Amino acid sequence: MTRNRLLKRLILTAVLLFLSASTSHAITAREMAKEQSFTVDPVALDLMESLGELTHLDAAFLTRISVLPGKKQKDLSVRFVMDGHITVEKLKKVPIPIVLPKNPEDILVLIYERIREDYWRGWYHRHTWAVRTKLKEWHETAYRRFVDPEEGQKLIEIFFQSLDGTYDGPRVIGR
Repeated sequence: MTRNRLLKRLILTAVLLFLSASTSHAITAREMAKEQSFTVDPVALDLMESLGELTHLDAAFLTRISVLPGKKQKDLSVRFVMDGHITVEKLKKVPIPIVLPKNPEDILVLIYERIREDYWRGWYHRHTWAVRTKLKEWHETAYRRFVDPEEGQKLIEIFFQSLDGTYDGPRVIGR
């Protein structure tokens, strides 16, 4: 066999293996509802099931409607199935549910993420000294406090520079 012919066969074999490999598990609406313990109206679930395997947007739609009242689930599912798919613009109009984590302590993160922005400004003004002290400590122990310690330290440094009026860097920070 010539070298080119062997190379072509090797490439063809690799392409066939790649195409036949299942990188993700296709799932139907009923399977997803059962797997995620969603409460979905039976009619809405039947409508979603009629679509066959769910796309990522279909799955996002099903997740979002799972916390709505049954009538609203049915109404949205009918509109969804009549279109045959959902656009990102339509999906944005459906409220996002809160997916509870398995560990109770992880719920604290959800609570923390949902505190109003103005709460922190008022809290800072009431506890300025404590905030500065804590952030200095967090800067020193960033390796165990932050998912990305360097990013955490950078934000803390920018916080102090902003307080002092010395920060002159970009308003958008990349990773």
